[in-house]
Amino acid sequence: MALANRAAHYSDEARLRALGPTVLALRSSARSAGGGAQAAGALAELIVLTAAWLPADEEARRRWSATALARAGVIPEAVWAAALLRRAERLLNAPQAVDQREGAEAVLRELATFDLDPRLNAERYSWVGRLADQRGEPAEALSAHQTAAAEFAALGDEHGRAVALSEIADLLEARGELDEALRIRREEVLPVVERFSDVLGRANTMGKIADVLEARGDLDEALRIRQQEQLPVYERVGDIRERAVTLGQIADTLRRRGQLDEAMRIYRDELLPVYMRIGDLRAEAVAMSRIADMLQARGELDEALRIRREEVLPVLEHLGDRQGKAATQSLIADVLRARGEHDEALRIYRDEVLPIMDSLGAVRHKAMVMGKIAEALQARGDHDEALRILREETLPILSARRCVEQGRHDGEHR
Repeated sequence: MALANRAAHYSDEARLRALGPTVLALRSSARSAGGGAQAAGALAELIVLTAAWLPADEEARRRWSATALARAGVIPEAVWAAALLRRAERLLNAPQAVDQREGAEAVLRELATFDLDPRLNAERYSWVGRLADQRGEPAEALSAHQTAAAEFAALGDEHGRAVALSEIADLLEARGELDEALRIRREEVLPVVERFSDVLGRANTMGKIADVLEARGDLDEALRIRQQEQLPVYERVGDIRERAVTLGQIADTLRRRGQLDEAMRIYRDELLPVYMRIGDLRAEAVAMSRIADMLQARGELDEALRIRREEVLPVLEHLGDRQGKAATQSLIADVLRARGEHDEALRIYRDEVLPIMDSLGAVRHKAMVMGKIAEALQARGDHDEALRILREETLPILSARRCVEQGRHDGEHR
């Protein structure tokens, strides 16, 4: 329970870490000659951040008041718009709660009322795309990132365009267009980061290339890139988080190749201590879940079940990650099925997982859970009901989704 017990004060600590640099910037600008513009920017961001501590309706009211000040010229409108953009960024990047998306949408909607300069507008489109992606709206996300790429190109901002193109490649990869995703990263993104001598950017791009190669089954080349092109860079610059992420990807590749002992050693001995030190509860929960996966693969079902119930699930509940909670409950039910406890597994699928999937509108995931329900029913001899679920509830959802995705794909390529 050590991981779950540390979750209680995480949100306040994260807020203090976010607020501290802004206060220091405000104090520094006040002491410097000609620091008025810098002070205005820091003050605008300070208003945004402190308002974020308030209940949602009060935060919106404070933002509206500050927006009125910007309209009146008390705070430069461009400065306030930039502060709102940073607020949207923090909301969407917040590791402690996926449900910050509603707040981010409100901020981005408010930004749309400003007469933004082209660069801020391009950045706004980028965050609109990221919000759409988080909400499971890939077509809307792709459209927004394509607009951002075009806006950055019109500004002559090669780096901004490369970032937008990388987001586009991510979306294409997610829907299976691996060749085009790989082409974009190799031919359009990588040359830009190399031209800018962006060492970290190159390492990150090589990692994305490795992602596609791994998805295509080229595990050896993906592993080589991560071990030789990425990991040494992050170790040289002292980027603890990216080193940990890359080690996790290396461990996942080793796991796929059947090297479970080495993969588990990396998670237990190298990753968990890092995540505990930097206070990344979500990453720690994910690492524990990966360890449970490998224990389950080795037949150690009791320990896998204990980790998911006692270490992973309480943290996801604290973080407000409803989708993660549902996924973990589904994995718990999978273990119970493997132990022959089909009735309890069915109860979890039906009473714990499906209601969350319905409320989130996660149609594809719901179809997958319905398929698991059918498998559990078949295992206990309810063949007719299992067949009915597959025919009437699972296959129609999957078929409809395929039709929608094909229609979107055809529309985008006309």
